[in-house]
Amino acid sequence: PLWSAIYLSAALLSLLFGKSDNNDNIFGAVFFGLAGLLILKGEKNRRVILNKKSQQLTVSSQSLFRKKAKTWPLTQIYALQLLKENIQIFTDEDVHQFDVFQLNVVFKDSERIQLNVYGDPSGARNDAELLKVFLGVPVWDAIEGTV
Repeated sequence: PLWSAIYLSAALLSLLFGKSDNNDNIFGAVFFGLAGLLILKGEKNRRVILNKKSQQLTVSSQSLFRKKAKTWPLTQIYALQLLKENIQIFTDEDVHQFDVFQLNVVFKDSERIQLNVYGDPSGARNDAELLKVFLGVPVWDAIEGTV
């Protein structure tokens, strides 16, 4: 959903702030709007389930063309990771920037998967603290640039 929101925002910004004396802003709005809608449709029904009883983490999603699911044992989770990412959207007139915050699981084999994306760091940190207690693993908070 994050990337679809970015593409849809780019489409809106292109229409609102693009130069009105050419058709590039209309093409950009249509292109980014369609890309955003396809991504939104493609990421529908993504679910993350942490099951203490079965001792498994399952990430499943249903895209436009297929369903998929992957499962990991909870014992393979080494840490939780918090990251900040700066998103930039360029228009003809301006650059719009905003930060998003990721909550990731890091496995013992160094594989990493994203659990969720947040618009503010407090939501990411609150969920990380809940999962830290549930899983009994440390939180690596790199939102401020240090771990």
